[in-house]
Amino acid sequence: IEKVIEKNVSGSEGSFLDLFAGTNTVANHFKHKYEVTTNDILYFSFVNSKAKIENNNPLKYSKLGIDPFKYLNDDNNALNYNGCFYYTNNYTPCGNAMYFSEENGKKIDFIRNTIDEWYN
Repeated sequence: IEKVIEKNVSGSEGSFLDLFAGTNTVANHFKHKYEVTTNDILYFSFVNSKAKIENNNPLKYSKLGIDPFKYLNDDNNALNYNGCFYYTNNYTPCGNAMYFSEENGKKIDFIRNTIDEWYN
């Protein structure tokens, strides 16, 4: 796509329109060169565009006082979690389902519930 654009436009246009944005991969690629507008019929694409295209600065999470990615990806935190086990009880062998392993179900519960606590 980039080669076609470089070959056929002068580079002074300033705007880029992604009419069928989907996951916004193309728009995200060009957002540093152009003012990007995206469009798609699917709501998930709109939400994805808000996150990928409109956000230009990394979030700092300063109110948390910790690095949330390190905290949420620390297996010890997930293993020691004692909260609600919705995914563990409904989507793992603990609940007679095989969608996730018990360990992954616990991780999902820990991450989902921790984010919910931080949000509220």
